[in-house]
Amino acid sequence: MNYRVVYDLATRGYTFAWGWYVAAGLILLGLIITVVSLRQRQSPQTGLILTGFGVMFLLGGGFMPWWDYTRLRQALVTGTAQVAEGPVQGYWTEKLYDSSEQRWDVYEGFYVGEAGFAYERNDVMAGFRNSSVPGEPLYDGLPVRVHYVTGKPGDLYQVRIVRLEVAAAP
Repeated sequence: MNYRVVYDLATRGYTFAWGWYVAAGLILLGLIITVVSLRQRQSPQTGLILTGFGVMFLLGGGFMPWWDYTRLRQALVTGTAQVAEGPVQGYWTEKLYDSSEQRWDVYEGFYVGEAGFAYERNDVMAGFRNSSVPGEPLYDGLPVRVHYVTGKPGDLYQVRIVRLEVAAAP
């Protein structure tokens, strides 16, 4: 069967660079405030706190997404990602309201054979999320080939799709 690539992590590139920029901005601002405070013989506490937040943001918003992306990309490129091929089964979608952020979150999931997949469409993470508008039309019976990396056993949200191919039209 011929397939067309719908999503390929290896060709999409790293898309979370904003985390590095925010962290760098916080660190730079914190250092400037610290230096100015010390020159004026004032407490550098505010600058040091901003610098600390910048370093924490660098780790959480910069390094962790980059590490996650490179880990998943490496699995795809080296061929260690698992592959499931067959028709989509048990496709579902659910819309939940997140009152803390005042927005609707859309979740999707499906099975291909024994392999299950679930994701939040608007989540900021490496891997297929079907976040393009209007999104790839997935439905029961659609022949697909999914390359994926597993995470925590039993948690479908920890299974990350690194490449998705759907059957090409005849």
